Amino acid sequence: MAAASTVEEYIGGFPPEVRVQLLRLRETIRQVVPNGVETMTDMPTIMVEGEPAIRWAAAKKNLTIHGTDALPPALEREAVDYRYEADVLQFPYRKGLPFELIADVVKHLAATRR
Repeated sequence: MAAASTVEEYIGGFPPEVRVQLLRLRETIRQVVPNGVETMTDMPTIMVEGEPAIRWAAAKKNLTIHGTDALPPALEREAVDYRYEADVLQFPYRKGLPFELIADVVKHLAATRR
């Protein structure tokens, strides 16, 4: 299968039960970062003022948000159970995605894009 060229194609490549959560993620990001520009690089990316701010990827069993290595201490404490790697948070679908926490992470990433 060819790589997706749009986020719609990317989301459409997942089973319906995952797609529902990814569409809700997408809506959450749009609400938190209404000026963000969605693009598809090696993964879905939200650009803010021309800079990549939020990068996420979906897999069969989980969602990952990348570039999360510099979360403020209070937010890191909330996210500690989802810490996968130094700069990646991993959220298993089976638990249901914690959209409030994800919104807080997205808000921070958009404000501190690098």
